[in-house]
Parts: sequence; C-alpha cells; structure tokens
Amino acid sequence: MHSTAQFRVFGVSPSERRLVRARQLARDGRSAEAEDAYRAVLAEDAGGRQAWGEYFEWLRAEHRHDDALFLAERAAAQFPGEAFALALLGAAQVELGHYREGLAALDHAAQADPDRGVVWHETGYAGWRLGESARALLAVDGAFGVDPRGATLLVRGRMVRDA
Repeated sequence: MHSTAQFRVFGVSPSERRLVRARQLARDGRSAEAEDAYRAVLAEDAGGRQAWGEYFEWLRAEHRHDDALFLAERAAAQFPGEAFALALLGAAQVELGHYREGLAALDHAAQADPDRGVVWHETGYAGWRLGESARALLAVDGAFGVDPRGATLLVRGRMVRDA
C-alpha cells in the first residue's frame, strides 16, 4: 500500500516528469525496468543532472558500486570538471573502498564548487569510512550549513555515535 506522499508524479519541470516512471519502477522493486527507464531519461536529456544523480543513488542503493563508478565516469565525461560529476566519482570510489582516490576527487569537487552541499556530504561520509573523524565532522557540518537535509544529519548522527 502506498500513501499519497510516496508518489512523486506531479513534478513541475520536464526533467521531473521524465523521471516519474523510473522512480516508480525503482520503488516497486522492478530493477531491470527501472534501469531501462533511467537510461532512457539520460538518452533523451543527457544534460539533466537530476537524472544522473538519481540513477547513481539508485545503483548505490542496489549495491552495484562498479556500475555506479561507470555511470560516474560517464557523468564526468558529460560534465567535465564540474563539482557534481566529481562528487559522483568520489562517492563511487569510496563505495568501492578506494578512499584516497575518492577523497581526492571530492577535494577537486570542493575546489570547483565549494557551495555544493553534496560535495561536503560525500566528503564527510568518505572521511568517516576512512576513520578520519575530525575531517568527517567538519565536512558534514559544512554540508549541513550549505544544504540542510536529513541524510546529512543522519550521517552526522552515526559519526557522533561511533565516536
């Protein structure tokens, strides 16, 4: 049973409307169809960062880290030097256990756009996974200051609990 709040079908922008089918298929656990839908959205609008980000997060949640890295590399080719793509690359590297490479990509992302919350969020997560608590807490505090979202607060809570 789905509640009304779980349906994101009334997106206002064209890119939001294109993602509705992929989101619903992903929520319903129809992985192969969801992946096809995400790929179709990217084929139709390769410049839609939201689609790249959502597809990446879906692959990450599915524990398909190699596929997430491949997608991040494609995003980096699509958006060369942009903080968004560098953050995806860094996050994928961290998920694969390549912490130093991931942090290097995230540092480049922070230099490219220090006001992008996802960069600081991912840097904090990477630092936490690497065991660098001070760096991790500073980064998530920065993320929360730039873009206060529940996911960042959740990661910070885990860091404080682990400390």
